Amino acid sequence: MSKLITYHEQGDIGYITLSRPEKRNALNSAMVEEFQRVLPVQNAPPWIILSGEDCFCAGADLSEWVALSFDPQKMQEITQRARGLFQQLYNHPSRLIAAIERLALGGGAELSYACDYRIAGEHAKIGQPEVTLGFSPGAYATRFLPERIGFQHAAELVLTGRQITAREGYEIGLVDLVVEDGQARAAAEEFTRNPRDTQPKVSCSREESLQLQWDPQGIVPEYTYRAARCALRDPSKEYAFFLETLLNEETKRRITKRFGR
Repeated sequence: MSKLITYHEQGDIGYITLSRPEKRNALNSAMVEEFQRVLPVQNAPPWIILSGEDCFCAGADLSEWVALSFDPQKMQEITQRARGLFQQLYNHPSRLIAAIERLALGGGAELSYACDYRIAGEHAKIGQPEVTLGFSPGAYATRFLPERIGFQHAAELVLTGRQITAREGYEIGLVDLVVEDGQARAAAEEFTRNPRDTQPKVSCSREESLQLQWDPQGIVPEYTYRAARCALRDPSKEYAFFLETLLNEETKRRITKRFGR
């Protein structure tokens, strides 16, 4: 049986590679479990580069999610396990770089958010398209994005499901470096030798961000997201308040266009 996740070290760098190219590295429960097994805890190297064969990660494996839709308890267990993995990555003592090629969508995008840096090929796409299927971002997006890129940009990504290019991601502070397609991993290796050439665009320290992002309830972002999603089907004063007070005109226009409201 082939490995779904591989890990090896070379010098000061550890390499984690998602190896399910026939599914564009879509995450399933077996991959999450294997990821947690290979992730070094003791004697971890200073840097870890996370990448994927052919592309980064197209998100969750929808075939598994459809099968689990009839077993809510099992689905909840798998979701919690994925969240635990992302928290392990965020808390990890190594500095993590996501080397993004082609796609970082849904859970794949959230996987990259748990890293310290994101380096992307110029034609890579990043986003949360699961919202167009009626799923909320399950692990990290609603807690990470508002702090990293501001509420306006975060609201657009998690409410519309729009996929942005690597260049757009760089312009809003989500991507740290854009390189030629196929060069993200090599650029990540170079970055470990000159980490100050490009610093992440954050508005607080890693420790402060940790407290903000891993609030167990994530009340503000999760509440806002769910309230807005429900209100898209059932207009309410709550939704009107959300639109009028929290979103600018351009974001409102895009959300309204996306959902036909």
